[in-house]
Order: sequence, then C-alpha cells, then structure tokens
Amino acid sequence: MKKKTPPLPPHPMQPVVQDAGGTLRFRGNAIVRSMLDRDGGDLDQIASITAPPEDHVQLAQLLGLEVADRRFDAIRQLIPARPSAARKKRYDPQPMQPVYLDARGVVRFRKNLVVDVLLDRDTERGRVYPDFPARSDGGLNWIATQDFSQEDQEQFAQLIGYSVSGYHELSYVSDKSAAWASRRAGEILPDAGGCRDGGCEIHGGPIVGDDAEVQP
Repeated sequence: MKKKTPPLPPHPMQPVVQDAGGTLRFRGNAIVRSMLDRDGGDLDQIASITAPPEDHVQLAQLLGLEVADRRFDAIRQLIPARPSAARKKRYDPQPMQPVYLDARGVVRFRKNLVVDVLLDRDTERGRVYPDFPARSDGGLNWIATQDFSQEDQEQFAQLIGYSVSGYHELSYVSDKSAAWASRRAGEILPDAGGCRDGGCEIHGGPIVGDDAEVQP
C-alpha cells in the first residue's frame, strides 16, 4: 500500500500594519511586488497559475494588500484587528516559512508555488540579456543587483523553497534567522540544520547566545 504524503504545514500570516493614510494592510515583501510588476500582470491574471488556494492568499498578503480586500474573506476571522507594533531594533524579520521533510529526506522551507512561477518567468525573460549566459538580467541575478532589505531577501529565499542547509550558506541571511531555521529543522529531523550551527569559516557561526533564540 502506497504511503500517503503528509500535508504541508500552513503558510504563516503576514503582520498587519497601518500605512501613512491610516489603512490597515498586510506587511508586504518588496521583492514579490517587484516580481509581479516585472511580470506585467495583476492579481486577477495571476489567479490562473495552478497552485493551492492558500498560496494565492499568501501572495496577496505579500503584495501588501488592504486587509479589507475581498481575497481575505476566507481568513477574515483570523486577521488581527489591530496593527502590529513597530519593533525598535533595526532588524525586523518577516514571518518564517514552515519547514518540512521532502521526499528526498531534505528539510526545506515550504515554497509558495505562485511566487516560484513568477521567479521562473522573470529568470526566463532575463535570458535575452546581451551578455547571457555570462550575465543575466532576470530572476535571482536581477534581485542580487537591487537594494532589497535583508528581511525581504531572507523571506524570498524561504518562499522559493530553499533547503535549511542551503539557507545557511546565503550571504544575506543573518545568524539569527539561520539559527531559527535550524531549530525548526531539528524538530523534524535530529541534527538537521546548516553549516553555521557548529561554525563555518566561510558563512559564519557558531550560533550561540541570543542568535540561538527561537523566532517570536
């Protein structure tokens, strides 16, 4: 009898923030917004991408839509009535994607399939760049040339399904975020994590003290 694949853990909800005009909206991710802008479509057109409904709902949150938007009617009872308090510290991480054990035995972040498709499309468009393949003007290569925040870059890597071990090797990932990812991975598979856990000459660590605390 074929073993059933366990369901993927649910996506986290983006924090609710209040914009300059007093409107409650979800905290967006600038990279995801840029991918949609570069794609040339809108949310209604993107709705045709084959993906679970929860991926589309998360995408709408990542774009920073108003809480009152009809797309959030199904989760309306779960949305906080008040905006999240602004953090005083400079580093203010986005919600971390859940991790799971894939069919190959690798602990990785749950990807958002819609975000993944937008990245693939942008990557393909970048192939027309005159210097391709030595250089591209799309996808991750384009993102690396922009001034996106550390928090948005960390979340984007999670949204496209990086393994936890690979996440440790990304230069823009903080030790704190790497530690949180390792803690979650270890809950699924003992000793799962990444190179920074014990210390890495290239990527940093070992992760101790405050950096090893669990993400709130």
